[in-house]
Amino acid sequence: MVTSMTDSIYKIFRIAEWKTFQTQKCFTGNPHDKCDGFIHLCTFEQLIGTLSKHYRDDPQIILACFFEKAVQNLKWEVSRGNMKFPHLYGDLHYKDLIGYKDIQRNKNGAFTLSPFDKAET
Repeated sequence: MVTSMTDSIYKIFRIAEWKTFQTQKCFTGNPHDKCDGFIHLCTFEQLIGTLSKHYRDDPQIILACFFEKAVQNLKWEVSRGNMKFPHLYGDLHYKDLIGYKDIQRNKNGAFTLSPFDKAET
């Protein structure tokens, strides 16, 4: 169980990206990440804004959770809304995953988020 949202960071995966991550056990970034030169991550508090801005056309996503301290080459940098976001200058490793959830839109078209109950690896 994740006990502290402040120690956790999240990566939002599209279904095809998630399947590749599960198979290869390493994620080098999606096209947006590669264009910017780092893998985009966020905190729990930043998820809704990130989903609204970058995933508004996706009916389903995988939300993956990692302990911040387990992720190497992480930098906190100012981005959208003058907030600091975690940016990964390296690869994301499956072994560092502590939990994930398959998230679908509710009947109102919004993603419903809740803390992870159990790591599903």
